Amino acid sequence: MSDTLGRNTQMVADTKDNVATILQDQKVSTVRMTQFESEIKELTKDHLEVKVTTVDHEKRISNIEEGHRRRKWFIGIMATACGLGSTIVGWLLMHWGAIQEVVRRGPETQ
Repeated sequence: MSDTLGRNTQMVADTKDNVATILQDQKVSTVRMTQFESEIKELTKDHLEVKVTTVDHEKRISNIEEGHRRRKWFIGIMATACGLGSTIVGWLLMHWGAIQEVVRRGPETQ
């Protein structure tokens, strides 16, 4: 009987130790879970900040590209105007003598 009582006492002590170990592990697990949740919240916040920054950069890039297209169009127009002006000046220089004759004699001599 005393042998059985000793074994039961030992089992109760072992069970108490096991319960204490389990409770300690639960506390550690709860702390780790809280830390993990905090890290997840921080990562989510960082992700949202990256998304906002990305959208801002995409808008800036779009504005830069639009400005580039406008400048390219303006340079094309200016190049066309310069080409046309050069053509007119060249034609005037080549025909300057004939123009002077018409101016001196008048249009009725033709």
